[in-house]
Amino acid sequence: MSFDLLPDEIILNVISSLESSKEFAAFSATSKRLNILCDQHLQSRKSFVAVGSDVKHLNSLHEWSKDQIDKKKEIGYQMNAQKLLFVLEKKMPNIETLCIIGVKGLNMKNYFLIGQYALNLKHLAIADMIITERQWCKLFSSCQRLETLDLWWYTFSTTKFWLKLPKLKRLAIKLGKQDYDKLYGIHARLKNSLESLAIICFPIETKLFIPNLKLRYPNLRELHTNMISTFMAYFILAIAKQGKIEKLRLHVLFSPFSFDYVDCSQTNVLSVKSLDLMVYAPDECHGLLVKFPNVEKLHITLSSKRNERPIAGILSLRNLKELSLFIEPCRKNIDAIEILFDIPQLHRISVKNLKKSHFRRVAEVLNEKFRLNPEWNLKIKLYTIYAHFREVDVNEKIQVNYMEPQRILTLR
Repeated sequence: MSFDLLPDEIILNVISSLESSKEFAAFSATSKRLNILCDQHLQSRKSFVAVGSDVKHLNSLHEWSKDQIDKKKEIGYQMNAQKLLFVLEKKMPNIETLCIIGVKGLNMKNYFLIGQYALNLKHLAIADMIITERQWCKLFSSCQRLETLDLWWYTFSTTKFWLKLPKLKRLAIKLGKQDYDKLYGIHARLKNSLESLAIICFPIETKLFIPNLKLRYPNLRELHTNMISTFMAYFILAIAKQGKIEKLRLHVLFSPFSFDYVDCSQTNVLSVKSLDLMVYAPDECHGLLVKFPNVEKLHITLSSKRNERPIAGILSLRNLKELSLFIEPCRKNIDAIEILFDIPQLHRISVKNLKKSHFRRVAEVLNEKFRLNPEWNLKIKLYTIYAHFREVDVNEKIQVNYMEPQRILTLR
């Protein structure tokens, strides 16, 4: 049967399986009919990444944006203002997620036309760009349906970009040493609509800053922070307690004092169910963990070789059901985490960054536990160092012969 005789539905299915934009372009140039069908497929796409500079700037986006795009299929390379507007107007008028990375030549009118052409735009991510205050205003004035704005590693050239902010539900933003006044403007515009907030905070004199800052986000459900000081983390805890935050990420790098010296009754956050925690000082890690008694899902980075206190903090979580550990690979840490396998309410656990020898030891310990208790119902994943891609499913017992690098062992 000739390919030309195939119905459109089958060809559209073939088009959707193409793995890269280069394959898509080559396929669409084969014939006039295929070009029309490719355009029809493009109109059904919901996301697009316009790259005018280095594609490595994709790593500057927040995970909200990375989860929305297919890096192989939905990236347009060597884009400029004219190409971007042509794609939005003619090829992809129905997109809901747009990432603009280093696209040059965009003027004030172009920014306005982005919202005019992409009428359904709900998610906008920007990286490696310089945008003036007036251009921000034009962009926001035309993107009235915008719900998510990702400026995770964006460096501002203006201090009043929030003047025309639509009522966003999710915002990811970087705050430099001179940018903290943006929090006041963001709060004034978004305090009643914001549901998810992600902040990169570079160090400032937070002793002077925090007591004068009283922000309330009554509808906030998700809060991500990165590169923050302990003082800033205390402020984040205060925001979390005032709202109804269910998912919280705290990556604390600077440690002027320990959380153990903070009044727990003033900072306990009972609403948080999912916690992602990275703290370099083990004592502070314990002091933070005890402030989240109702956590059910925990991802924690243990970067120290002294983790008795953090382990004790994990054991104090009575509702913990899922645990993910990224550990410093040393024998002392392996001995310390073995007690975690006996947490009775735990349903799922993963341990990452294991050396081969540590991988073997943990596997032997787990094999022994399964031998003594065949009904033990715990789903386990063990990741060796650099294991990101491959996975081995083991249905009955752990096989200790999977020792190669880039290997993941799964037990279920």
